[in-house]
Amino acid sequence: METTEMTTDDLAIALMEQLCHSSPLPITDITRSLGIQRSQLERLLALMGASEALGGLGYVREVNEGHRVLITITDKGKALCADNQAT
Repeated sequence: METTEMTTDDLAIALMEQLCHSSPLPITDITRSLGIQRSQLERLLALMGASEALGGLGYVREVNEGHRVLITITDKGKALCADNQAT
């Protein structure tokens, strides 16, 4: 069986689909469900996140909750979810 690695676009879509249905999510759950390492998720979060310094898109953000790091969807991300459900 051939395995194909997911592209950054595929991962971004999969992440947004998860967060549109259930937010916030622990980083560990996201890495497990996407089948990626933490470092890959960190790069994805830099792209999808709210950090203007990193050129992020502003759809998600990290929230520290004690010893856990959660990923939550921003208002801009919620608008994207709503747009995608409308189409």
